[in-house]
Amino acid sequence: MRRFALFLSFTLFLLAPATVSAAECEFVLGFQTLRDLIGHDVVGECLENQHYAANGNAEQRTTGGLLVWRKADNWTAFTDGYRTWIHGPQGLQQRLNTERFPWEPDYAPGGGIATPSPTPAPLATPAPLPTPAPPTQAIDPALVSALHALKTTPVGETLHAWFTEAAPGLTFGVAPEGWTSRYHEPPRHEIVMDYTLRNESPDVLAALLAWEVVLVSNTKRRGVQRARWRSGTDCLDEMVTADRYVAAWWRERFGRNGLRSATTEMERWLNQLAQLYDERTLEGMVRSSRTYREWCGQYGAHERFVDPLLEEALGIMRATDYGEKLYQAYLQSRVISITFDRLERHGVPDAQGIYQHATNRIIFDVALRNESHFARVAVLAHEIYHARPSRNIKDYTTEKCFEEEALAFSAQAKW
Repeated sequence: MRRFALFLSFTLFLLAPATVSAAECEFVLGFQTLRDLIGHDVVGECLENQHYAANGNAEQRTTGGLLVWRKADNWTAFTDGYRTWIHGPQGLQQRLNTERFPWEPDYAPGGGIATPSPTPAPLATPAPLPTPAPPTQAIDPALVSALHALKTTPVGETLHAWFTEAAPGLTFGVAPEGWTSRYHEPPRHEIVMDYTLRNESPDVLAALLAWEVVLVSNTKRRGVQRARWRSGTDCLDEMVTADRYVAAWWRERFGRNGLRSATTEMERWLNQLAQLYDERTLEGMVRSSRTYREWCGQYGAHERFVDPLLEEALGIMRATDYGEKLYQAYLQSRVISITFDRLERHGVPDAQGIYQHATNRIIFDVALRNESHFARVAVLAHEIYHARPSRNIKDYTTEKCFEEEALAFSAQAKW
């Protein structure tokens, strides 16, 4: 788990049942992601919150059908009663309810549904084999309270179940520089929380533990990181998932704005994470994090990340000749992401957008989510001008800085 200065796809699914009116229900985590992929007009609005069915599946009824996390294969799906959309190993796929994909557990040759074969009666009852003793799970007594705290929310109950299933060790030790914890894969199979966190509350430790449990669970179900991360993008996908679980746990525990009486730097950082989750800017922060991108780069290339709303702005910008020139400059630049965030967090509360030269990120203020596409394009033209590859800031003076800003406003006006 990275330190609080950073903002930390395995399919998402959870939240225990809640008794609410249709107006109060919401889509979260994996179901929200699947709804965005399929389209809001197909899935419709929620009729209830996500809950578990008797068969172990997670379900949520909508005006368009039913969202399901399938325990049998660990994928999320949506059905309208006739067709099914599945976010599986090959991305989003659609089929009839009477069909199956080759990777589904009940697939039959030809694409149909396999009929279970009857199990023949055994000829004789073999003598029971001795049950091997389970491996010892070493847990630091000082971290037992964090495990108890983890179970205090619906999200945490699921995470605690995953922890129990995987049974890693849990102790204090030395995490890599800049990180709060580290999961060491098998054969060591141990989560190490940095010793500097000993004085943090059980709630803080539980939130940080949530991040590592996602990696632990994925390792158990899908193999070690080298096997399941075939690209840097796969790695970033899992970072997004892990941070979403942290944010979801913290806001379930303390509300959408986090802990009111936050006193430590870790508590304030977790509050910010919970707020970013609610503003739907968390994914952009994770995918544009320099630390995450550098770390995930060891697993292969990863794509630039552009918020879908700003992807539309890029397309509109290209509708003019000058906009196409700006777009080509953007492609040649070192920009790694275009995202939304509260710019007051970056020390520029009165700005609409900024280009961060040090991190190669273009960031729009969240207020621009509610503006027109053309307003966003105008700001985009301004910031892309700052990010152009021919720009050289090594010998910048105050006068040259003002000149650069004037030219960026000119680019904005020209578009």
